[in-house]
Amino acid sequence: MNFGVESYNAAQESLRFGRALSELGDGAERPDLAVFYDGANGLATAVERVEVGRTDPDETYFQAVSNAERAARGTSRRTAAMTGTERAELAVELGAAQYRRAVRLSDDLGRGAGVHTVHLWQPLLATTPRRVFEGPLLAELHTDDTALDRVRTMYEDMRVSSRVDPVDLSDALAGATGPTFFDFEHTNERGAALIAEHVYHAIRPLLLARMAGR
Repeated sequence: MNFGVESYNAAQESLRFGRALSELGDGAERPDLAVFYDGANGLATAVERVEVGRTDPDETYFQAVSNAERAARGTSRRTAAMTGTERAELAVELGAAQYRRAVRLSDDLGRGAGVHTVHLWQPLLATTPRRVFEGPLLAELHTDDTALDRVRTMYEDMRVSSRVDPVDLSDALAGATGPTFFDFEHTNERGAALIAEHVYHAIRPLLLARMAGR
């Protein structure tokens, strides 16, 4: 069963996981394994939080789902006055704290229901080595190595600071021989297939163990 929703971060996923477990009950539909695939939306949420000034690390924040909603949330003069480095460090702190809480919640829910949980950290364009064939995409996105390196550093810092230690798929597309992304984080079919292979290898031992225990 796929419960993926556009723009959801890990906090929303953990809430949806709890609702799904309640809806499925104790019958045959209850899963053996729940896989969470996170990273990009978590960082985007954290960056937005800094921009709008919602900087309490104990608050759970949901990303705006439209440009209109984002505009309605405004821009904080307080955080706008910070340096770029300060804003980046704050985004990392906020993103790591929310991700850590979300993972703890989903793991607790899983343990209570007898469902094993696995957390995966998705690859981005910024975490994938630059290849010549990505040139047209970089031009279309109006970005360069310097900007992507800043994103990669924030992304890695957020993962490490969370202390979650998810299965890191950041370099899953490093061996691709053709384009795999169509924007900063979403892949084409080639990229999806390569990531699926890495996901399968990550969860296969757990699936076999769960099947053997039946």
